[in-house]
Amino acid sequence: MSKQLPRAPQITYLPINHCIYCGNEKDALSDEHIIPFGLNGNFVLPKSSCAECAKITSEFERKVLRGFLDNGRRAMGVSSRHKKHKKPAATPVKFIAGNTRLDGEMPIENGFHTIHLPIFIAPLALGGESKDDRPDSIDVVGFDTLHIGDAIETLKRHNATGVETQTNVDIWPFIRMLSKIAYSYYVAQIGVFPREESPILSIVLNKHNFAKEWVGCLEDHPLTTPGSKAMHLMDITELKGADGAICSVVRIKLLSNAASPTYSVIVRLQN
Repeated sequence: MSKQLPRAPQITYLPINHCIYCGNEKDALSDEHIIPFGLNGNFVLPKSSCAECAKITSEFERKVLRGFLDNGRRAMGVSSRHKKHKKPAATPVKFIAGNTRLDGEMPIENGFHTIHLPIFIAPLALGGESKDDRPDSIDVVGFDTLHIGDAIETLKRHNATGVETQTNVDIWPFIRMLSKIAYSYYVAQIGVFPREESPILSIVLNKHNFAKEWVGCLEDHPLTTPGSKAMHLMDITELKGADGAICSVVRIKLLSNAASPTYSVIVRLQN
């Protein structure tokens, strides 16, 4: 196991006392980690998710954290909530030596790993242009690849000149996780608002896939905080239209110390 990355001090907001996703205030409520615990998320919104909604959000977060982010975050030493799930100490790879590809294993600790974060078009509501007219599609225009570990030293140890890995990036759970992060962060920072004003709440609750209107990347407006040591960055921007309507946008930069995308999620529309 890699040396565990220290967790940032927990920031706890005031309790909501009802489910921010469905409004349930009768059943038991759990605390919501705005950024998942499995990504060292330290912003907590108490008593804000009912059991039914927590099951939905936990499911797509699990698919991301145990999916394409798993090896990279473990190599970084990011702790997991579920200690009882024993993880393999290495992952299958192919080491390249000249024209030969040899099956091998890359150790999680002291190995070389990558995280591929998808880059989307800008949200259509903010001027993005899609390659098709399907509202339930998503346009992936590339990936930012983050490197963890020393590639040269790792290849030397295995007498290789390269390494080949395979990663299945499950886009829709990631889209829903971004939407959930943005929505819960906005509620924590600004306060509860009428749920019908949020165009992304149905995406969070897995009711439809009409996401590209509201979720995407704004590469021309990256989120940066010079000198910050925060693992992740978030902020809120209010855009006012000529008709007085207000569009609330949450920007998210995961793994902010690396060359990662800035995601933009339209959380609220006020007429």
